[in-house]
Amino acid sequence: NCYESNPPCVKYSYPVSEVSPNSQNVAFILDKWNSQSNPNWYGSWWWIVTGNQLWSVDRNGQNLIMLNDFSLTSSILDVKWSPRSDYLVYRVQQNGASEELWTINADGTGKKLIDSDGYFDFNHLRWSPDGTRLAYVYGSYNAAGDYIQTVRVVDASLNHQDVFSLNANGDADYMEWLGSQKIVLNEFNGWSDHTYDLWIIDANGNGNNIHVYQNANSSVAVAPDGRSFAFAANDWVWGADTATMSTFRSDADGNVVLLDAQNM
Repeated sequence: NCYESNPPCVKYSYPVSEVSPNSQNVAFILDKWNSQSNPNWYGSWWWIVTGNQLWSVDRNGQNLIMLNDFSLTSSILDVKWSPRSDYLVYRVQQNGASEELWTINADGTGKKLIDSDGYFDFNHLRWSPDGTRLAYVYGSYNAAGDYIQTVRVVDASLNHQDVFSLNANGDADYMEWLGSQKIVLNEFNGWSDHTYDLWIIDANGNGNNIHVYQNANSSVAVAPDGRSFAFAANDWVWGADTATMSTFRSDADGNVVLLDAQNM
């Protein structure tokens, strides 16, 4: 009976796990839950989180390492390995408010803060092909209350550079490295006009950004060799009975070629 248990009942959950690229280790987040009596209903109880930890274990279930341990005011939300499996990046939420990005070596040493005081979309966190830089979307609110997202790049020495700012209340729909010097970004401009802008971003922050296409769809894919990418677009407008769906390919310089077009 967890209601009367002293010490309280304990259970564990593992909301996130990530296999290293070399398939030798697994990083995972562990949540510890304790039972607690429900003050609003006599004889009943509920579960509350009392611990949040980041662990690593090898493929044989050996060498279990606790990489980080957080108090109840913080929680680890996501984790991702580096391409060479030598360290990890993870996202932490502080006091239920702003977030932080941290990095730590696979053996638990060298913990460093990458970024803080904002929000980080882990769906678009991307390593450069050579593993020396990390690109991610940083979000924060301006004085007018608009949520502004910025593509930010950080190197191994934790030098940050903002390389592209999205429109007010715009959203990153797709982001991937195009080689080691450029990034493909498909920007969703919001539900008011439901349009997309497809960009090639200069990852060195020199401003040599290329607007590739307006109103591309959310279907974008970079080629395995990182030298080109494909995307889809259609010319449908509200009230129209027909439209044309087109597939394009672009090289790293924004030269677009039509591959196929079909009536819908």
